[in-house]
Amino acid sequence: MRTGPHDMWVRLRRWLPGQGIDPAESVLVHLFPCGTDMDHGVLLSGAGRVHAFELHGLRARRGAGRFVVRYWRDITEEWRTTPFAEEIAHAFIWRPPPRRTRLTE
Repeated sequence: MRTGPHDMWVRLRRWLPGQGIDPAESVLVHLFPCGTDMDHGVLLSGAGRVHAFELHGLRARRGAGRFVVRYWRDITEEWRTTPFAEEIAHAFIWRPPPRRTRLTE
């Protein structure tokens, strides 16, 4: 997600900052297809917030590579009760460290 050239990743990276999320500091916990034109995903932001989303692809109707986020929900308070709780817990361990600027004297 952070660097992939596929149009889906590019669009997601462009969309996330509008939600206050830096893609470079986030972890895509999972993304899996639900039917022919939708993917369900969970993302862990650099700030430690967990978000569930649906990515709708317009590939079947208007050609490959067009995607829209139609559902976005903060599940930070309830992620431990979701089917992907274990994967989300692992994402907390493996997420990128926050960016820091080191000043030298």
